[in-house]
This record gives sequence, C-alpha cells and structure tokens, in this order.
Amino acid sequence: SSNYNKIDANILVIPAADASEKESYVLSFGSFWQNIYQVPLRNPPLEVTNAKPTHLELNQTGELPYGDNPSEGAFQFMWQPKSAAKPFFYLFFSSGYCCVSGDIDVGSEYKIMVCRSESPSGPFVDKEGRSCLTENGGTLIYGTQRQSSRGIVYAPGGQGVMYDKDIDGGSVVLYYHYIANFTDVDHPGTFGWNKLDFDTTGWPEVQALSNSTSSDPTSSNPTGTGTGVSPTSTGESRASRLSNPFGRFF
Repeated sequence: SSNYNKIDANILVIPAADASEKESYVLSFGSFWQNIYQVPLRNPPLEVTNAKPTHLELNQTGELPYGDNPSEGAFQFMWQPKSAAKPFFYLFFSSGYCCVSGDIDVGSEYKIMVCRSESPSGPFVDKEGRSCLTENGGTLIYGTQRQSSRGIVYAPGGQGVMYDKDIDGGSVVLYYHYIANFTDVDHPGTFGWNKLDFDTTGWPEVQALSNSTSSDPTSSNPTGTGTGVSPTSTGESRASRLSNPFGRFF
C-alpha cells in the first residue's frame, strides 16, 4: 500500500476476558509514510486476518528532505496503573530522524513518544488530550540527554516496554538503543534501559536507575537538559531477564 511501510512489527497479546474466551493478538507496524497501522492476527498468531488495517497514529510535524511524517517502531503495552480502574493500552513509538547528526535541527532527532487508549485499536490520545491520529498528538517521555553520568545519550529510540519482576520488587522497564556521541552516525548503537513509573493520571514517566539496580543513579530528564539518566552500556545480562506477560517477541 502507498499508505504504509510493512516493517517494524510488534505483536500485542490481549488476555482473555474470562475462561470461556481465548487471548487475542494484534500486530502494529509502519515507518514514516502514513506512520503506524495495526491488523488483527488469528489465534495462534501465525497469519493476519482479512480485516482492513486500522490507522493508529500519524504525526506530520517533520520536515523534508528526511520525510515529513517521522514516526516508526511502534510498541504496544497493556498495563493497569495503580491509579486506574482498568488497563490502558499504551502506544510507544520513535519519532524523528534516526542516526542523523550535524545537519538537522535540534529536537528533530530520534526520541521516544507515547499515546494511550482504552482500546488496543484506539483512538489514541496524548497526555494533553490531542488525537495521535488527527492532531499530531504524542507525549515525549525520553529524548536526547546532552549530559549524563555515562556520557551523551543521542537519539534514543527503537524502544520496547516490559515487566521485570526482579527490579525493585517488580517494575515496568523501558529499553531502547542510542548513540553515545553527536558526531559519528556510524558509531555502534548502545543498549539502555530505565524504569517506567506512572503518574497519578496513569501516564508513564522515565525514572533514573535506583540503587538496587545501579551503582550510579542520576536524575531523570526526558527533555535533554540537566543531568540525564544512567543507561547501561551493555544489555546482555539484564535483557535476558526481562519478561512481560502482555507482550511477546516473535
């Protein structure tokens, strides 16, 4: 289709409402073009249904020549914050231009955004109540960190969200890749992760690593100013322990 690009797929597992039903699956995908779409999957999730794709998100605030719809890498996560009466479906995505340095405006590089809905297929809105499909909505939760205890965190993205029972007695975790400098776009990507907490209205917020998970905690600041956070430099041990009851890799 001319509306979407069939890459950056993510499967969300939706638990059954009761014992008489089966869990269901939806697959989100898309990169630039008209951004993020979703299709339902059969059970077991080995093929898509014949349903027409649902348009989840569109942001048209980018600038050419890199593309004026800079959203991709959707990751859906189902979670019920303590302040909420029922679960929300969160749509995390990367917005901006990945791995381009020197010739783009500050703030146009990769960053991690979020929208949410009471339904896995939308409509999704941001924290300000703007539609993420028709009003360029999207709430920034983590962008470039110009100074942190472990150096530069440039253009974080390619994110996922999981639940890890071993972090502080059980925590939601945001993981991502980033570039550790501003000048070398071919520099190998670095793995980083941080806890996600949820505010009183149920919106996720990136947190610094606590003393129980890092010997070098700092304050969190998703806008790219201040001290930043403490991303890990490698992810093999921690990544292997991440587990999530509502999202699976295929």
